[in-house]
Amino acid sequence: MAEISVIHVIQLAAEHGCPVTRDHALAFLNEDGRAYKMWMHLMQAGEDFIKRNLPRFPVKGGYQNKSLAVTPESFRNPVGQQIQP
Repeated sequence: MAEISVIHVIQLAAEHGCPVTRDHALAFLNEDGRAYKMWMHLMQAGEDFIKRNLPRFPVKGGYQNKSLAVTPESFRNPVGQQIQP
């Protein structure tokens, strides 16, 4: 996570006319738990994206328009055994 974020910090800083070094970007992310806060934000954004798009997940015969009932029982691992909740 931090390596991807470092690249983004460097790119965003350059776009805003404030170039930073890799070391400075790392220090920025490691200060006050910023990398962890960013990770938490990204995880929440990912969950929100899944919740918004899951009802449109392709199913046999096209796209389902109704909400899908997603339960732990509806997920199977690659060998077909139930995943423990």
